[in-house]
Amino acid sequence: MPKKDDDLLRRLSRASAHLRDTGAPDLADAVDEMCAPTGWGKLRRAIEAASPLPRNVAVYMPREERDHLRQAAADRNLVLTEEAHEGLRRFLAGEFTPVNLGRGPYTGDTVLSNLNLRLDPDLRSRADAHGKQLKETGELDWTPKAVHVVRQYLLQRMPMPKTPARR
Repeated sequence: MPKKDDDLLRRLSRASAHLRDTGAPDLADAVDEMCAPTGWGKLRRAIEAASPLPRNVAVYMPREERDHLRQAAADRNLVLTEEAHEGLRRFLAGEFTPVNLGRGPYTGDTVLSNLNLRLDPDLRSRADAHGKQLKETGELDWTPKAVHVVRQYLLQRMPMPKTPARR
């Protein structure tokens, strides 16, 4: 751990004492709260709530797929988040329905990874609710979530190249 990081708690404690000594006990309490064991979680949630960006959503998939999607989007001058939003909109409009891929027969050689996207929270929530409704009404025999829709839509738009092992 770098010296600066190792020294952080001591410096924050000194800052808290200084704030208390200079008549700002409310600010000292905020620093103390951040230094408590649950402080980082509270700070992270506050930062996320104040951020104009949507929260990161991890779309779990084989690394080979993730790397392919990133490269294919770059080659076509596409923005993956915009494509993902289009897939969610098409799902909500009934123009795209993912299939149940299950957990996948990944071999021991398959390295799984995340494609991280900042999806619009309202669109994501509506897609999750729509997937649940499709299951409840019997239109589907599984409950697709926004991440399932995104993965399959992106792979439909930018298919993996065919290889002898992939048919």
